[in-house]
Amino acid sequence: MKIRLIIITFLIPVAYLKAQTISTVPAQDTTVYTRVDKNAAFPGGPAGLAQYLHVNLIYPESARKANLQGRVFVSFTVEKEGNLSNLTIAKGVSPEMDTEALRVLSSGPTWSPGQRGGVAVRSRYTLPLNFLLTDTAKTPFAPAEIPAQYPGGLPELNRYLNISLIYPARAREDNISGKVYVSFIVEKDGSLTDFKISKPLTPETDAEAIRLMKNSKKWIPATAKGSPIKQQCTILVNFQLDDR
Repeated sequence: MKIRLIIITFLIPVAYLKAQTISTVPAQDTTVYTRVDKNAAFPGGPAGLAQYLHVNLIYPESARKANLQGRVFVSFTVEKEGNLSNLTIAKGVSPEMDTEALRVLSSGPTWSPGQRGGVAVRSRYTLPLNFLLTDTAKTPFAPAEIPAQYPGGLPELNRYLNISLIYPARAREDNISGKVYVSFIVEKDGSLTDFKISKPLTPETDAEAIRLMKNSKKWIPATAKGSPIKQQCTILVNFQLDDR
């Protein structure tokens, strides 16, 4: 079953930033660094990572039935090309949760690699994933084998949100920035229904987040045993004022 209100905490790198130095990294360096000048990063930063996990992480059915919650720490190497390798559980909760944490990270997009002296290097990270049951998590939908997704995946969803979002005038005047979490159901035909604000910001930003999702194109529905199923989803809409 797809669980939409699973929260990821801020990215906690094992690699620590240090002052910029002249590079002494050999061209064929295979060292896995724990100290870098520039940390590796998920596309879109912490917000992009949170969005990816909200869309793709599935709460294990056995853990849900057993009312299991907790934080899984996954350690991994970000390679020079941005792919992840050597994923291990640094601190687990249950076999099912641990397996899901490894799956969702290993199936994600490539990262921007860490750097030392302006050169891409291998670096080690540890990332905590919170599994938290809420009322939304208890919604009786069938478990999905393939989760619902926006056509084109996360990059296209982010592109749609960035292009279509209209910053509310009141929020802009009041200098309000923040995130709005919108939950909805992806029906078997890909249409979206039952829109709700699961984490509000202001009435104006909440209304804009709902408008964006109501105007979204149809999604690719979740499937189980080769057939489309309904699924509860949650995405975050980021309201961030620029300097203009």
